[in-house]
Amino acid sequence: MIIKGRGYEVTGESVEYTSPCPDCAAALTCSGGQELVGSTLEWSIEYHCPTCGWALADCGRGDLPDSLRGRLLAEHGPARLQLADPAAGAVTVMKVLRAELGGDLAHAKATLHRIRTGTYVGTLAEMALLAMRLQDAGIAPLITRPRVRQP
Repeated sequence: MIIKGRGYEVTGESVEYTSPCPDCAAALTCSGGQELVGSTLEWSIEYHCPTCGWALADCGRGDLPDSLRGRLLAEHGPARLQLADPAAGAVTVMKVLRAELGGDLAHAKATLHRIRTGTYVGTLAEMALLAMRLQDAGIAPLITRPRVRQP
C-alpha cells in the first residue's frame, strides 16, 4: 500500500492475528505493520485483550522484530528488488548496498548478485527503501512481488 500526502509518502503493510493474553489466556487482538515513512523504516505492534482489557503497544525504527517480519512475509509474500537495467553500474549499486545494509565488499557483491538474479527479497517497505536509495544514486530499480497463494 502506498499513501501520499503533503510532503510525504508512506509505503507499508500490516497484519492482524491473535495470540494468548498473558493475563487471562483469552485471545488477544493483535495488529502490526511496517512502513517506509519518508526515508525511515518504522514498525508498530498493538495488542488488546477484549476479555480483561490488557493492552500493549510497541513501536520502533529500523529493523523490525523477527516475529512481525515473518508474519508480514507469510501474509503478503516477499517483495523482490531487481534492476531495470541488468547491466547497471556494479560500483554504484554496491556503494548503495554497503551504505544501507552495512557489511563488507564481499557482502555487497553477493547481494548485488542476488538482486541481478532476482533472488533478493524482503518486505515491501525494506525493498522500497533500497529502491529509493538506488534511484537517488541514478540506478533504476524494479520491485515485483510473486503472487501469494491464498488458502
